[in-house]
Amino acid sequence: MSHFQKLEPNTYIALGKPFTNSLAGIPFAKTAEGTQLRDAVKGALDRLQANGTYDALIQKYGLANNAIKPITINQGK
Repeated sequence: MSHFQKLEPNTYIALGKPFTNSLAGIPFAKTAEGTQLRDAVKGALDRLQANGTYDALIQKYGLANNAIKPITINQGK
């Protein structure tokens, strides 16, 4: 059940599983500092996936079909 269905019962109806996805990104400056920050954020997201926190949050908000695994850099399509 999606997060919005939980917030407003009997308002939204799921029509099935997602048939497409949209990748979202976090922009970082193309400097040495920006690269370090980018790598630190990716590392943090990788740790959240490894320890199960990512999956718990995805489940909590009803987004299991939208999980992005693995976390990648510059993979937008």
